[in-house]
Amino acid sequence: MRNNVLMALALLVIVWGAAGTMDAGNVPYAGFTTDPTFTVIQVEAGSPTEAAGMQRGDVIRSIGGIAMENVSASTERGRPAIGETRTFVVDRGGQEMSLDVQYAGLPGTQAMAGYLSSLIGLAFLGLGMWAYRKTPNASTRLLAWLGVTLGLAFFAAPYFTSATMRIWAGAITTVAVIMGFAILLDVLIRAGKDDAYSEAPITSPLVYLPAGLVAAMLTGLSIFQPAATSGLNRAVSVIIGLFIVGYFGSAMVQVVRNYTGADEATRESRALGMMLGGVMVGLLPVTLTSLVALVSPQTVIPTGQYWFLTLVAIPVTFALAAVRGSENAVVAAPTGMAPPMESAPPPAEPAPAPATETTSAPAEPEPMADVSTTPMADTPPPEEPRTRSVGGPDSEPSSPEATSEDDASGEGEQE
Repeated sequence: MRNNVLMALALLVIVWGAAGTMDAGNVPYAGFTTDPTFTVIQVEAGSPTEAAGMQRGDVIRSIGGIAMENVSASTERGRPAIGETRTFVVDRGGQEMSLDVQYAGLPGTQAMAGYLSSLIGLAFLGLGMWAYRKTPNASTRLLAWLGVTLGLAFFAAPYFTSATMRIWAGAITTVAVIMGFAILLDVLIRAGKDDAYSEAPITSPLVYLPAGLVAAMLTGLSIFQPAATSGLNRAVSVIIGLFIVGYFGSAMVQVVRNYTGADEATRESRALGMMLGGVMVGLLPVTLTSLVALVSPQTVIPTGQYWFLTLVAIPVTFALAAVRGSENAVVAAPTGMAPPMESAPPPAEPAPAPATETTSAPAEPEPMADVSTTPMADTPPPEEPRTRSVGGPDSEPSSPEATSEDDASGEGEQE
């Protein structure tokens, strides 16, 4: 039953990602980034907003006649078409200015990053399911769930013309991705235990509590769409930044503990070194960009929007390590158990002495061989994308604190 549920969800995610990838040619591009206060912190060279005269430091007041705080109206309007022109009203040094921005298609580098992101999503999904099908147990099943949830984070979402469909699809995706962070930590906690590849319950449900609270908050904001004031945007950006840094930081600490707390044989049998390398390569760059955005929202890291690509190291190393650990645990289990003892044959009854006139004592039976139990051997241990801010209509930060220009047009477009 669990196999069927996982397979059905995996297929659904693949269909979802395929639909989103096919829509990539319709995603509009404006070429700017804002912080949670709608202040422009980056205008990309050669972008439509640069051509329209937008500058770093401009504060966007409205796009296409809809105020930045009006999330509901922006959602109802939908994303702009490629070639469509919308008027941006900005405050520059106390003076309001109108800038006519004509949206373009995604430039080559961003389009390529989108396709690579989809491949990473496919790696999470496919390798997680491969590990579970090859060596089914609690750890590989958890890895399959990690693939389903984080696969959604990397696949481009399909665009729905219905505002209601966009809202609910976004809410469901948000919950899945947020819970994927907790599953990632759960996988690492389990990998450090002696019974990692058994069905024994290991991780406390408290690992999932912060993720559940953040998912509930973001879902509520997505559905009820309160006014996206600067204060609300700042608060949400801080919460998301702390969430990312907290879970990814905990994951890095846990994998180091797993490695340093194991002996050489255990490290080899469970491929703990491989997992350590995968976590550091995959999570450290993303954690650093999130930390910088949390501390200094107006700082732009050059090429930082592409650092998420390092996360491909996670599904590759985790799947290989899980399969190796599972196979070594199966091989080690019989050798660590005491072999069954064969029952000693009962001693033969002494033959009755022949009757003679001389009485002699019966012969002593030979002492029974002492059958000692084979000692029990010690069983060797088995083995941003850009994160949505509550921003106003048309705002979606490129990091927990930076709003992407593509949602600055109000429809959750990707750059």
